[in-house]
Amino acid sequence: MLVERIFAEAASQCHFDINYRSALWPPAEARAFAESRAAEGSVHLPRPYEAQTVFGLDGGAEDVLDVLARRAPKATIALLQGGDGSTVLDGGRVWRPTIRHTVQMVDPIGAGDAYVAGYLWATLRGRMPQEAVNVAATVAALKCSTWGDVALVSPRDVEDALVGGPDIRR
Repeated sequence: MLVERIFAEAASQCHFDINYRSALWPPAEARAFAESRAAEGSVHLPRPYEAQTVFGLDGGAEDVLDVLARRAPKATIALLQGGDGSTVLDGGRVWRPTIRHTVQMVDPIGAGDAYVAGYLWATLRGRMPQEAVNVAATVAALKCSTWGDVALVSPRDVEDALVGGPDIRR
């Protein structure tokens, strides 16, 4: 059955978001943990400040992804860039959202977590990388249109936003 195969495959992988917090551990420990997981082929989702703080990397998105990919060649790595979108390296290819939503900004807190949730939701359901990046960006945009830390959106909300146009208002 398809669902069983998806969950069996997902269980064999490690998916994580660094979500670095200096109060929890120093950068060197966070880096060691991240690199040990990324070596297993995990999804690795740093933001620009995490790439700089944890990995000591500055520069453009593709430069950062190139360095991280050399350290963890089997990993899928997404660099989240806030309002500028994201850049994802998966299977040696770079992906960016092809949908750019105009958002009625209400509250950006939690948008990064919403992106991660959308990306994982899409990939665990067998969506191709470009679709997963678009879904992730859409979930993050939907989150920004509501108050609170949590993206209270349904799969229908996401699908409607993907096909219904670039404006997101709630």
